Amino acid sequence: DRTDKIILLKKEIERLNIKFLKPDINHSGPIFSIEEIKNEKIIRFGLGAIKGVGIKSISSIVKDREKNGKFKNIIDFMNRVSKDVINKRQLEKLIQAGAFDSIESNRSKLFNNVTKFVELFGVDKNKNQDLLFEENEISFNDRNLFNQNLGTWKNSEILSNELEVIGFYFSDHPLNHYPKKFFELENIMSFKNYSESYDSSVIKVCGAVLDIKERSNKDGKK
Repeated sequence: DRTDKIILLKKEIERLNIKFLKPDINHSGPIFSIEEIKNEKIIRFGLGAIKGVGIKSISSIVKDREKNGKFKNIIDFMNRVSKDVINKRQLEKLIQAGAFDSIESNRSKLFNNVTKFVELFGVDKNKNQDLLFEENEISFNDRNLFNQNLGTWKNSEILSNELEVIGFYFSDHPLNHYPKKFFELENIMSFKNYSESYDSSVIKVCGAVLDIKERSNKDGKK
């Protein structure tokens, strides 16, 4: 949960032009790891670094994956993971971070069915499945079980959720949607292009507030 250190790491990775991949339930380890794709070394975000998930729970999930193979879909994941390993809140955090994108791309659909997942795969997991499905395989596309009338999250919602659980925007950035001409007309420069030798007493930069920390003085005033 040390967001400040992770942000510094991200900046260093970007400076070195190293690819930084988002957390993935089928590829990430508990901590940050190095993957090699087509002879290129890439850094993968660790699942344990997602806020509110916990390294112990993630370690159990990764051990299952290494032993029994990758998770085929969200139902396979819920079947294989014990309620003692991951709870409703942790599941929501993983979804918000995009950790299930490789097996279910609609984060909104996953998030809004979390309560149903807990109901079906919770305390009486085996009992519930026997009564409801007998020999039929459970499908996440079953309209009788899961809410299907859900669109995908807007880009702003995706970024807001990523910011909440990762600490920064991962898949995109709000400023990317402003036309380049806007920055030129407003004479706004990229901070990474600024140096102390820049010949100007005043410069314009823009960004996004990632965190606010309130401080109190001796009188208790904020």
